[in-house]
Amino acid sequence: MRSITETLRVPKSNSSQANETPGNRETLLRELNPASIVAFVGDSTDPSATQILDRIGNQGKLVLVDSDRERLSAAQGVYKGHRNIVFIDDKLDHLSLSDQCFDFIWSRFSLENQKYPRQDFEQLTNLCKCGGWAVFEELDQSHLNHFPLSKYLSDQLLEIAQRLSDARLWDPWVGRKLFSFFSETGFQNIQVEMKAHQTLYGSSDSDEILEWKARLEQAHLAVKSGQFRLSFDLKCFESEFLAFFENPHRFSYSPLISVSGKKVE
Repeated sequence: MRSITETLRVPKSNSSQANETPGNRETLLRELNPASIVAFVGDSTDPSATQILDRIGNQGKLVLVDSDRERLSAAQGVYKGHRNIVFIDDKLDHLSLSDQCFDFIWSRFSLENQKYPRQDFEQLTNLCKCGGWAVFEELDQSHLNHFPLSKYLSDQLLEIAQRLSDARLWDPWVGRKLFSFFSETGFQNIQVEMKAHQTLYGSSDSDEILEWKARLEQAHLAVKSGQFRLSFDLKCFESEFLAFFENPHRFSYSPLISVSGKKVE
């Protein structure tokens, strides 16, 4: 598996705010200062957490929230010895943090698998102080863009994704919803950035296959429990679909959408 990264900035409709609003992750990271109190939610092993820690130094505080115990354990090993990091192993709908206690909320891939992503967005942004910043990064069309995938397999893949979304088990389109989440909850100086996150070509590696097997197992369990039905045989689909990733000519990608905004009273 090989990857490439391209960035496409989404133009603002109001260019007068361009100089006063941090637009991308690098600019937002520069907004951090040694006294900042930051919550990083999602993949606690992501390099963004290290960048945040570098900016806030020993005077600030970083709270890593990750429901994946294996990842969080790995992060604890990486940041061993840092006294200004708090590790929280909990799900978003069970967090016991106080409202308006953070200068920055940085969320990465925390909403895609949530039952109610809009509610979880509001819960997380409630933790942000007025005048503070929130950054959310999510995939859109997550893992759904492949070529040369046959039309019938592509249609079946979309049916699985839609059924899982309807059952509130997975939202592969949550990335496109972020701007509305921010604007409808009154954030200002909203900036949007889109780039290719998973741009993969050639035969796959074991990690990608394992990820897809886990997602398809989720669909198998949902069908077995009667949560939804599919118009095709899921086992046959799985066999053909996973074989696609051995095609040396295949190309797959998922757009990453990042939205940031300033919280106001």
